[in-house]
Amino acid sequence: MSPPLPDWVPLALGVAMAVEEVTSLCPRRPEATQADSGSKHLIVWLTAAGFGLAFFFWRRLAGVVPFPHLLTWAGIAVTLLGIALRQWAIFTLGRFFTRTVQVSGDQPVVDRGPYRLLRHPSYSGALLGALGVGFALGNLPCLLLVVLPMAVGLGVRIRVEERALLSAIGEPYRAYMKRSWRLVPFVL
Repeated sequence: MSPPLPDWVPLALGVAMAVEEVTSLCPRRPEATQADSGSKHLIVWLTAAGFGLAFFFWRRLAGVVPFPHLLTWAGIAVTLLGIALRQWAIFTLGRFFTRTVQVSGDQPVVDRGPYRLLRHPSYSGALLGALGVGFALGNLPCLLLVVLPMAVGLGVRIRVEERALLSAIGEPYRAYMKRSWRLVPFVL
């Protein structure tokens, strides 16, 4: 049977989601062109469905894992690390962070902070956070339900975003793509 999460974990996840929502209250950049192609809605729906199914099936898909409480605590630590990476990326982008894909010709290539290595560190942080939640739930099916739908949505978003950035910024962004990793250093 899956280990019961400590009572404060749902509260902590709620606080994490609230932090995410506060950072999402970014105003639209009036000089920017919308280029989202519906990817924001796709990510929101797939992530919500994945998390909802994982929490619904959490006890029903119970598995036996060694050291379940250690896995829960490790998952919480990984989630916090993912949130920290995402927030660092958001603050590094500053006014250029938006919840939808928006681009403008005067937009610079940001290659400092976590963007030195990764083109999409906020997405890496989101996936890392989801992976941690999956570990905390203590079974492989729930981990997959949390991570895979989000990964699919982010994969679509990354293609949309990179196409828009190449169109708006051109060669400086193409050069940046050649010297950075998409989501995971030295892997992808």
